[in-house]
Amino acid sequence: MTAFFRPPVWWCLTSLLVTLPAQAEPAAPIAPFSAEYALSGSNIPFNIKARRTLRAADDGQWYMEVRASNLIGEIRETTQFRWHGCDTPSERYSYHRRGLGRVRDGSVVLDHDAHIARTQRTGKDDSSFPIPAGATDVLAQTLALQCELMRGTRSELGYQVANERRLETMRYRVVGNESVKTGKGRVEAVKLERIRSGDSERNTLLWFAPSLDYALVKMIQQDGNDEYSLVLQTP
Repeated sequence: MTAFFRPPVWWCLTSLLVTLPAQAEPAAPIAPFSAEYALSGSNIPFNIKARRTLRAADDGQWYMEVRASNLIGEIRETTQFRWHGCDTPSERYSYHRRGLGRVRDGSVVLDHDAHIARTQRTGKDDSSFPIPAGATDVLAQTLALQCELMRGTRSELGYQVANERRLETMRYRVVGNESVKTGKGRVEAVKLERIRSGDSERNTLLWFAPSLDYALVKMIQQDGNDEYSLVLQTP
């Protein structure tokens, strides 16, 4: 399998008594969008188009999808969540990866009432593990980061992130501002870095542009000698 079709190393929200007057849902902090990105990296001979899409459902849930494909396969990741302020407690995360005759699927369902995440993935037994209140997933957390930056937060940010393997604490810090080259030209962006242990060979960097409502305009994932990037092309 090519590096593109490995599991990505980079790459993520009660009703009242009927006798009371109905109240409108609070406005979501981030409007629905659909944007195209260029995915490139080690062992990828050419850029691959990827699309990030955020949409709202009628029941107050939100859905986000990241989808990339070429002639030999595709990657699709989705999250289902609700907004609680800037928090994005997830209800379900899933992925589908197809390439070179192989298909890999995985999912995690977050039961916030029972505080349990239940997981499935190709070739593995189903499993479960406890989750804290407000646990999110790797896709939805990028929206939580965007929301916090829009609010002016510049302190360290941390999330409890559930995936198909385990619960993981992910922490980020703002490391400065940089000009980023995108398909829309250069934009000024706030740069974040994931905080990892000192001996980790992985590094994750993200850039969010204030002029574009703090949209994610670039992401880089480094893992030893491998590096992958996602760069905004068109809104």
